[in-house]
Amino acid sequence: MFPYRASRIWLLSGIFFAATLLLTSCKPTITKGDVYQRFNKDIRVGATKSEVIRYVDSLEVNGVKPRRDEYVRDTSGYPVTAPDGKEVEVEGQIYTSFSNGVSWSFNFCAHVDAIFYFDKSDKLITYHIDCFR
Repeated sequence: MFPYRASRIWLLSGIFFAATLLLTSCKPTITKGDVYQRFNKDIRVGATKSEVIRYVDSLEVNGVKPRRDEYVRDTSGYPVTAPDGKEVEVEGQIYTSFSNGVSWSFNFCAHVDAIFYFDKSDKLITYHIDCFR
């Protein structure tokens, strides 16, 4: 009786694992690389704050639309390195987040977050993208 019970437990475990894998693979998935490639292709350093807001609001990557927070003015003026290597003081930022809708996955992030940094004339200095599992 024990071998039959053990095989049934293994069978149920296998079915559960396969179902979980199927459900997570059917949802739209997004990686840090997907977001980086899209930003690198579509957005330019020096874009205005309003251009970046319009871009993010119309953006969809692999079927996932980002959530965007409001522009935050930051008067501390900490420096970030622009793509040309110069340090520029940050005067504001916009935070965005793409959610895969899963708390874990084998190859994908649960969330891909991006921060757009702006200078004192509200021009894009650079952006930073990160993956959270």
